[in-house]
Amino acid sequence: MEINNQNLEIMIYPERDGVLSPIGHDLAIEAQKLSGKLDGTALEITVPFDQLRVIGNISNGQLDRGQPGEKDRKKIEQNMLADVLETKKFSSATFSGTREGDVVSGELTLHGVTRGIRVALVDGRGSFVINQMITKLNPLRPFWDNFESNRNYGSKLW
Repeated sequence: MEINNQNLEIMIYPERDGVLSPIGHDLAIEAQKLSGKLDGTALEITVPFDQLRVIGNISNGQLDRGQPGEKDRKKIEQNMLADVLETKKFSSATFSGTREGDVVSGELTLHGVTRGIRVALVDGRGSFVINQMITKLNPLRPFWDNFESNRNYGSKLW
């Protein structure tokens, strides 16, 4: 079975961190194009980074598609792609593994780092956390906020 945005949704929820976190955004980022294949239990997924889009801000647990404004969204997306994901070096994230019943497990390669993940599905949905320090993702920070971070990026699948 071919996998695309019609049968799989990937959302990314980065956590705010650092001195300016009280005034930052709790973003919702969507993988607007992805591809893959489910062959029996074998699962392969590729998410091109240039297809990640900020679709809104999370406020009180709800998605607000009106925030941030269009100008801020574009700036956030440009910074995310160039400075955090370094798309000139790393063009996509890939997952290779299996889906057996209500469990997806395998290897996720992100930013040149491959790690094993296991996701329990509930009603066909699951989530996992990616630690920034493990994947060597660069945080977006103003020059005066240089503290080390153990920031997590949450993702929801299915």
